[in-house]
Amino acid sequence: MITSDREVQNAAKSARARLVSSEDFTRELLAENASPGSDETPKISSTEVDEWLELFGDVDESEPDF
Repeated sequence: MITSDREVQNAAKSARARLVSSEDFTRELLAENASPGSDETPKISSTEVDEWLELFGDVDESEPDF
């Protein structure tokens, strides 16, 4: 369980759940994102692009979305 709420932590401990504080979880996520190779551009096939475009439509990036 990920929480920094002490009451929730105490309840989780009594249920023998594995606990991670919100701060530790955030540190772990940031460390994973800073790992070597994380700057690589994901490779997706043209089929995957077509599926996304079919699901979400094409986006006109020339106009702001607000």
